[in-house]
Amino acid sequence: MNYEDALSYIHNSLKFGIKPGLERIRELMHLLGDVQEKLKYVHIAGTNGKGSTATMISETLMAAGYKTGLFTSPYIVDFRERIQIDGRFIEKDALSKAVSRVKTAAEKMETAGFEHPTEFELITAAAFLCFYEAKCDYVVLETGLGGRLDSTNIITAPEACVITSISMDHMNVLGDTVELIAREKAGIIKRGADTVVYPGNLPAVTAIMKETADALGSRCFSPDMSRLSIISEDIGGSVFEYDGLRLKTGLTGRHQIYNAVTALTAVLRLRARGANIDDDAIRKGFAAARIPGRFEVIEGRPRIILDGGHNADGVKTLCRSLDTLNITRPTVIMGMLKDKAYEECISMVARRAGAFVAVDIDNPRALSRADVKAIASRYTKAYEKKTEDALDFAKSLTPDGGTLIICGSLYLVSQLREKIMNER
Repeated sequence: MNYEDALSYIHNSLKFGIKPGLERIRELMHLLGDVQEKLKYVHIAGTNGKGSTATMISETLMAAGYKTGLFTSPYIVDFRERIQIDGRFIEKDALSKAVSRVKTAAEKMETAGFEHPTEFELITAAAFLCFYEAKCDYVVLETGLGGRLDSTNIITAPEACVITSISMDHMNVLGDTVELIAREKAGIIKRGADTVVYPGNLPAVTAIMKETADALGSRCFSPDMSRLSIISEDIGGSVFEYDGLRLKTGLTGRHQIYNAVTALTAVLRLRARGANIDDDAIRKGFAAARIPGRFEVIEGRPRIILDGGHNADGVKTLCRSLDTLNITRPTVIMGMLKDKAYEECISMVARRAGAFVAVDIDNPRALSRADVKAIASRYTKAYEKKTEDALDFAKSLTPDGGTLIICGSLYLVSQLREKIMNER
């Protein structure tokens, strides 16, 4: 099996749908030798902020000299972004070999009467194999959807369970209240692990996390925001001090400072559990953290900001960052999926836009660009364009010194980011 064959096999498994549950992944990993049991983990669940938090922890572990695996989703440009070792995408050959072994195990499962694994289960299994074969010291493992029934939750003993910002998303699977969603995310908390909770969550969410941790004998920690001092915030990131340790992050926005102190709290718990992580490694790791498509600033004429926030909380965070950084009347390219809170999200962005370009997203769940435009036009001058024509058109609408925002969907950000980078 070559790399193209491996990707084709994985993506063709989309036909098996999204089926929460651990029965298939347990059987799949059992046939693969339960290699996931031989690794150390930081397990991360939440609605928003998982990728940023995971990246800061991963970079810090690498700076401390540990061989570090990172599993995230979705990807922006290259599928191999999802499986990284020491900050580099997994080698194509290594991924191909892992997928070939996973495919053989999946076929054995079907022969034995099990359902075929889902796409995400296959990817998760391949990642576990890659991290095991690479002899990773730590794996920073991000859930895909939810927590309790997520494929990554087959692991039994993480070093730390990290809960990031929790809000309304995927309600058809996780529940239609923030409390129900929180309980699903809390499913990653396990006995013997330290639990770390994002400081900006609703009190009800934090209470659920603490109750769950207490019931399992897991010590629960949340950053003490009275120990935080913000030194500076600008388009290039932030400088802050927490409990006497001054750190810089290139991730932009106040929410990223909250993500950073969450990541820092997790790193300090790893240190307390015996990891050799000094303050210099923390400073280097946080300064090195970058993540494409999350308020990613690309300087030029015009300046372009790519933000993949695709639910109400994510879009509120984007708008709050624009306000804090005094980015006024930007040109916007936006598309959304119709199973999100699209009317609320589009209206928030359109109110701030000097001009708005509505586009389609290459996804069967996409809201039509005509519908996006209809909502946006209540608040600003709105246009609709084919996605391939939108970038040049939006640039023509952007005044000299202005800013162009591309937002509403990671699918859209991924599609246009490649075009932007090819034109640089």
